[in-house]
Amino acid sequence: DFESAVRAMQARGINPFRRGENDDELEREAFYEEIDGQFQQALPKSQYQALQEGQMAVPIQLLSPQDRIIYETLKNDFRPNASDYLSHYIALKKSTNKKRNNAFALSLKMLLECLPDRPPGSYARSDVNAFINDYLVKKKGKTTTLKRHLNNLGAMFSFVALERDFVNDLHHPFKSVKIPQLGNDSEDRREFTQAHLVALRASVEASEVLKPVQQLMVFLMETGLRVAEGCGLKVSDIRQVSEEEGGLTYLSVEKNAFRRLKTKNSKRLIPLVGLAEKHALNLRNQHADNEWLFPDFVNLERESVRNDAASKRLVTYIRKTLNEEKLSAHSFRHTLRTRLKRVGCPDSLIDELQGWASSTSDRYGSPGDLTIKRDYLQASLK
Repeated sequence: DFESAVRAMQARGINPFRRGENDDELEREAFYEEIDGQFQQALPKSQYQALQEGQMAVPIQLLSPQDRIIYETLKNDFRPNASDYLSHYIALKKSTNKKRNNAFALSLKMLLECLPDRPPGSYARSDVNAFINDYLVKKKGKTTTLKRHLNNLGAMFSFVALERDFVNDLHHPFKSVKIPQLGNDSEDRREFTQAHLVALRASVEASEVLKPVQQLMVFLMETGLRVAEGCGLKVSDIRQVSEEEGGLTYLSVEKNAFRRLKTKNSKRLIPLVGLAEKHALNLRNQHADNEWLFPDFVNLERESVRNDAASKRLVTYIRKTLNEEKLSAHSFRHTLRTRLKRVGCPDSLIDELQGWASSTSDRYGSPGDLTIKRDYLQASLK
């Protein structure tokens, strides 16, 4: 493969990514002489003579796979197919983020289910349009999801072609692709009404032992956390202010090894109220021997959170309890924003609570700041 060919070139003293430097000319000439000797042995005298005189194409099919890659790389003719780009991308990025790697792998899979496997620069815009049509019409996919796939493919192809000097594939048709009616097919997610919230809280209160999906739902409902943020909470993220300073319980939402935050401003402190406050310390004690607050929604083997599985279970629970369609776990986040606005909470505090604030006050995170936010969240319960 290409990586082993690169190591073979480097062992010979050849820099495959030299970009114009000339400090390895002798090593390159030695390689050319070596393969010329292979051609001389393999070809009839007349064909070898024609090769020397430039009257026939270089018979690279006679070379070993590794020598062929080296030859084509040195001649700027090596062009890996689209399917080879993922391994290059992961190697160059030194990416250990399995979720991101899997997202790029899925984008590549979607492409190759529609189009033949070719070097990126050999695709035409008509091929990309065929891919768009296949995804939207045959697969009935969403335009916004398709946009993510195209962004992944474009970024991967451009980055690898640039870093590997695949000059013939620096220009490809996966850049700046226009998708017709982008976003117009997305479902209008409804918000929860007060009656919905009352019914969901009642379903939790009626349970003698809370199921993991109920435990997670309570936190999402009363804090506005994103699903992935909730799944990735650690036991240590539940904290308390001293009794002298109010004794309130709050969440510390931080980046960890299993779950990234959406933006740098997503790191935040959220006071707990209602059922979230009621069950927080019990949960912390229940999982005292476990690092994770919701271990059912953490994949230890893959070192990631199971937010997609959690979302599906939440949707099932919510729709079964309320007998309502178009309500999802993410609706809690939109609903909380509306609830806070209804009780007069300033937009700056709402942004801080939901992880959108570009700046915070000097009092951010102080007992007084947490108390003010707790009072607004408490008022929004009614």
